[in-house]
This record gives sequence, structure tokens and C-alpha cells, in this order.
Amino acid sequence: MTLWKVNEKHLNCVITQAEIREMGFELSQLQESKEQMSLFLGMILENGKKLFDLDTGQGIQRFQLTLMQNQSIFLSISCEDAEEEINHSLEQQEEVVEKKEVSFLYNVKFPSLERAIEFCHYYPTDKQITSSLFKHRKEYYLTVDFNKEFSEVELTNFILRIGEFEGKFDTNPFLRSVMQEHGSCMIQSDAMNALKRI
Repeated sequence: MTLWKVNEKHLNCVITQAEIREMGFELSQLQESKEQMSLFLGMILENGKKLFDLDTGQGIQRFQLTLMQNQSIFLSISCEDAEEEINHSLEQQEEVVEKKEVSFLYNVKFPSLERAIEFCHYYPTDKQITSSLFKHRKEYYLTVDFNKEFSEVELTNFILRIGEFEGKFDTNPFLRSVMQEHGSCMIQSDAMNALKRI
């Protein structure tokens, strides 16, 4: 399960159907039962609150569930009412000078170098992404650090497409340190653009 905070009242999630079953649910049940869906979304929010500072006092106001090509599920859960959501969007557009430096660090494991290359060829950006490529045993690890120059759309697109290239998120916060000590660094910087040129 991969969770990321859109704002203090909005959480996004990518979850596999196997992970849904581990939580005690079936996708078909969620589609047919409002009660089951409510329990499921509540559990996702609770997981989110363990990681992020979320305000869920108003309860779930709306959600979007999308089945991805790799059969994983993309969930967008909002606890904002419609007026708040509009106001928040306007405030975000006005935050230019006072915007804080924010980065999102992701570790992605690929089963082969070919799949990592294919993903980098697919990912549509010309911006320089802080990224490195490591090899450990027979697997390849792409560590990617998105900064504030990347929009929510670009970040979401990255997360949603990983599974289509057999990539898996590794949530171990010490992975980069482990790779630097035990793995073989193949590309130290700007790895995504370097792989695009292969």
C-alpha cells in the first residue's frame, strides 16, 4: 500500500487487491456494500493518520476508486466539503513566495534493468529528477526524490504507472543507506534521464 497526503483533509492511496484481501475485504464486496466500503475507507484513513497529520473530523465527504491496468486500486479520499475544496485549491495557486521546500522520496524495485529502462522511457518529463540507480543481488533499485517543482499530477502519474512495469515500492526508510553500503551504484545522479538515453 502506498499512501500520500494531498492536503490535511485529502489522502491518496494505491493498494493491490492482495492487500485488500489481507485487510479482510474483497473488491466485489466493496462495490456492492456501502457498509463494507465505509469500513474499508475508514481503515485506509486510519493508516494515513499514522503517517501524516490529517484532519478527518468532518468524515469522508467524497472518494474516487479507480481500477488500474495492473489490477491495483487507486483511491482518492477527501474529508473536505465542496466549498472548502474550492477555497483550498485557490489558496494553493496563490502560494508562490511562501511555499515551503517539500520533497517526496520514493524507492522503487524492478526485477530487471530492462523494466527500469522501459519505465524511464515511458515517464513523460524533461525535468531533472534527483534519482540514483542501484543493483543488489538480481534486483534494481531506483531511488527518486521529487521536489516542489513537480506538480501533484506528475507525482500521481509516477506512482500510478510503476506497477505497469513490474515496479514495487519499498517503504524501508533506510533503503538508500543499505544500498549505498551493500548494493552496487550504477548511476549516482539523474538516473531516470540517463536510462531514457539508453
